[in-house]
Amino acid sequence: MSKTAVLATVFAIAIVTTAEAKTYRTSATMPGAVAMNGRMFAGPFSTVDAYCRSSSTAAISIMQRPRHGVLSLGLGNGEINMRKGSNLARCNDLQTRGSFVSYTPRKNFRGSDVFKVLLSFEDGERRTVTFPVTVR
Repeated sequence: MSKTAVLATVFAIAIVTTAEAKTYRTSATMPGAVAMNGRMFAGPFSTVDAYCRSSSTAAISIMQRPRHGVLSLGLGNGEINMRKGSNLARCNDLQTRGSFVSYTPRKNFRGSDVFKVLLSFEDGERRTVTFPVTVR
């Protein structure tokens, strides 16, 4: 997946490590915004090892489709963004390979939309992520 600066805005990155995956059923909410007739990406979703390398890519299942747009799934490279205080926060801003989800709003749509995906990681963690989206 190539990044197109004009069209794409990465609004959320979620990565889990085997060492931090103590809870095997988790959920998160990642709000985002996109310009009308634009497109946005979320990812990369992958497992990162102690050397800041992607050891596996999360499988993505769509649990709730958006009402006013279309989702696409793919693989690509993006920046690691671990939460502050994480053992792997030192990996932040390094590149890793992972799965992505992109959202494209319906032509000329403005307003709110939402979609939900299930991320399944190789170590058994399953993470439900809800994406409330504002289209401006």
